[in-house]
Amino acid sequence: MNELFAERPASVGTFFKSNSAMVAEALGHTPLDFLLIDRQHASPDLETMESVIRAGELNSLPSVVRIDKANQGLFVNILDLGAQGLMIPQTNTADEITEIADAIRYQGNRSYAMSTRAGRFGNRDREEYLEWVNNDLVLLPQIESPAGVKNVEEIASVDAVTSIMVGPADLALSHDLPIGDETVDEMVDEIFERVAPLDCGLGMYAGTPEDLNRYRSETEFLIFGSDVGTLTSRYSDTLE
Repeated sequence: MNELFAERPASVGTFFKSNSAMVAEALGHTPLDFLLIDRQHASPDLETMESVIRAGELNSLPSVVRIDKANQGLFVNILDLGAQGLMIPQTNTADEITEIADAIRYQGNRSYAMSTRAGRFGNRDREEYLEWVNNDLVLLPQIESPAGVKNVEEIASVDAVTSIMVGPADLALSHDLPIGDETVDEMVDEIFERVAPLDCGLGMYAGTPEDLNRYRSETEFLIFGSDVGTLTSRYSDTLE
């Protein structure tokens, strides 16, 4: 899974907001590389997330979950269900992401369990599983605020961080700029330049096919729209 967020050209996922296992299974028949289950702006409970993760896996479509750092008590529950990692929105400092990294790895403060779905209900090789948790879980801090931009090198330099994800909409709003303002494009370019020399991948939200083409060679992963947004826009474009 880590290679999806560490190699170019960029892998492509989508924000998964519908909470539908059937939709997750259907998307496994598309060229998408992964699902990003949205627990920040959608409302899946743990049972729903488990069903979505399982449905994606039917067609080798792995899942990462976006969840706010204030919900740290759910992190291990989500990973025990079989999610391949976490995206943390509004990451502002290296200390924040280091604390989260410690909470989700056995070499940190994570409580040990092999009876989980991620542990194949006790049937996964223990040493292989511990190695995977400690070294291959995906951790994706989102850079969306002035503090995050200021501290981006320190955040990207945390060993457990796989890639950073730039959130252009919140980046604009947090700087009191309109979404889509050219100044945000300049900030994104600056972030890319500052992170490029580091051992850390880059990710970006791509809301349009043009964004997808623009950033695909400059990033390790892209989030292209959402399942719900694609569904509604398809009907709107066709019927209006």
